[in-house]
Amino acid sequence: MNLFDVPVTANDLFNTINNIFLIRNLPSGAQDSNIGYTIVSMFKDFQKSNYFPDELKQLNTVHYMMQLDGNLAEQLPILMRDLQMSEVIPIYLQAQNCLLFIEKTSDGYYLSSCKVQLDTEYAMKAPFIRQIPQYTYFCSNLNFNENILNQFQELSHKIFPQAQVKAEKGGNETVETREALKPIMVDEILIPQLLTPDSKPVQNNNQIEFLYEDEIRWNNAYAPFRRSGYYLALLMSLHYECKKKFGELGDLYFQLIEVLFMSGFCQFTSDLEGNTLFDVMKITQNKLN
Repeated sequence: MNLFDVPVTANDLFNTINNIFLIRNLPSGAQDSNIGYTIVSMFKDFQKSNYFPDELKQLNTVHYMMQLDGNLAEQLPILMRDLQMSEVIPIYLQAQNCLLFIEKTSDGYYLSSCKVQLDTEYAMKAPFIRQIPQYTYFCSNLNFNENILNQFQELSHKIFPQAQVKAEKGGNETVETREALKPIMVDEILIPQLLTPDSKPVQNNNQIEFLYEDEIRWNNAYAPFRRSGYYLALLMSLHYECKKKFGELGDLYFQLIEVLFMSGFCQFTSDLEGNTLFDVMKITQNKLN
């Protein structure tokens, strides 16, 4: 059947692309950093290519994520100094499963935060929708002192602790090592240190919707696993920046970027390991059948 023989919504298209092209067996937790970083690097190359729409080349999400990776304490003050009002600086704090957004306003800053990967108890509850970011604060200035920057530096690379959990596979109970997601302490500890006395929570008009089912996939043993936190942070940040820059059209622009990038994904797979390429091809074949 031709895809366009039936009505297709933007959400249908987005989920179709997710199911066909996104890597199925991406490792879970913080151990996926290398693969996630490779995909982000590929996306940066894609953004420079002639295939990327000119009007969207002004998006800086990928540039900021690359700049902050491994050098957050030094680079963040530089990026903050040059930040324009239409831009968003995303900070992925891997060890706290948290994504921060910093935005400049005419009289101060917006600081937003959200959880990146789902808690385990929500893994069975797709397709619920959540709003990103969850919390947004306005403040006249941000107190990024050396202590805070060093904490951010550590949290952006520290890995999740591991835990032994029981899982059922094919009727047999096994013990697996999985990441134990730590509770987010950013809202309770770090954000209050950043805010000024005049800070206050505000309504964020640029919130995006993220489907739980876009974060959880199931393997052949019917056990849930997580997508790359690094890659999820990229998707959330890119979608949020599109919404901020282009308003209601931002959702469509983000999905257009997804279509273009995923369509060219197989051209870049030679940079990844053979198992990844095979897995993408297998999923594509299954969907086409």
